Formats: sequence, structure tokens, C-alpha cells
Amino acid sequence: HVCSSADRGSTLRVEGRARPRMMFVASLAAALIVLSAGALLYSSSLMEARFDGRRTWLDAHPPRKASEDYEILRRRRLAALTELAPAEVERYLPAVVASLDRDDGEVRRLAVLVFERMADEPATLDAHGAELTALLGRSADARVRLSVARTLSKLGAPLIAAAAALVSRLADSDAEVRAAAVAALGALPAETLATHTHAAVELLSRAGDA
Repeated sequence: HVCSSADRGSTLRVEGRARPRMMFVASLAAALIVLSAGALLYSSSLMEARFDGRRTWLDAHPPRKASEDYEILRRRRLAALTELAPAEVERYLPAVVASLDRDDGEVRRLAVLVFERMADEPATLDAHGAELTALLGRSADARVRLSVARTLSKLGAPLIAAAAALVSRLADSDAEVRAAAVAALGALPAETLATHTHAAVELLSRAGDA
């Protein structure tokens, strides 16, 4: 009986020491379960919030409206450039030239305002001669064609390269563009102008017959 009593006492002591450990493990497991559930709930809520945010943005900016908003932003940027000195605008010149060819009429109007201020700095425009010549030929906006023709008259090599395009503007539907083309052609070196005289006379004759 002594041994069995000792054994029972030893067993009770072991169980007594083990019980707090078991309770701690159980509490820890319960806490982990709660934390996991909370994390899943937070993750789910975050995903829903992100989705709702995207949905709200798309509701406010459907594809067509997003494009319109982008053009409004472009207008604001160009309007800000009209208030800067030409030296400060120079680094934005590629964007200004590109804006001359946008579909938005107000964007083109503002771009013309900025561009014409840069025309007094012809050296900065020489690198855009090819783009300007292309615009002179294809732009449906008389303001753009007029601005480009006037600017080309102040340039060097780009003016010579644009001679044929300027000759074609002698038959432009806009009188101011025609006058600007004449002025620009008059700024050509004599030898260059001589090579285009026949085409210019022929075009003017056809326009007169019409």
C-alpha cells in the first residue's frame, strides 16, 4: 500500500504540473484560431474595399470619360505653360508639338498659344521640323496650319525641307494660311525657291481657274 500511495502521489504531481501546460497550449491554440479568423476577415474586407474602390473609379471614369478627363488634364498643363517663359517651356516642347495634333480643339488652341511663343526661339524648334511639315500638310485646324507656316518661315533647314508642303498651302482653304505660305516661301533662299517656282505658279493658276 505504501508503494501504491507513492505512485498515486507521483501521478497526481505529474498531472498537476501538466494541467497548466495543457491549459496554456489550449489557450494558445484558441488564440491562434481567433487571430487566423481575424486575419482572414481583414484580408477579405481589404479585397472587398479594393474591389469597391476600383468599381467606384470605373463608375466615375468609364473608358470614354477617362479619355475626356485626360484631355482636360492636358488642357490644364498647356494653360500653365502659357504663363511660363520660353526657356522654361523648352523641355516640354515635344509634348506641345504633339498637342498640336490632338483631336480636342481646345487642346490645339492652347498648344498654338504656347507654340507661337516658342517661335521666337527658332533654334529650339529646328529639331521638330519634320513634325511641323507633316502637320502643315495634314492638320484640319486652320489655326495649326497658320501657326506652323508662320513658324517655319523663321527656321533654317526645316524651312527648306518644308518648301513643297508650303507650296501646297498656296491653295489652302484659309486665306491667312495662304498668306503665311507666301511669306514663308519668300523667306527661302533664291536657289531653293527657283526649284519650286513652276509648281507654285501652276498651283496658283489652277486655284485661279477654280
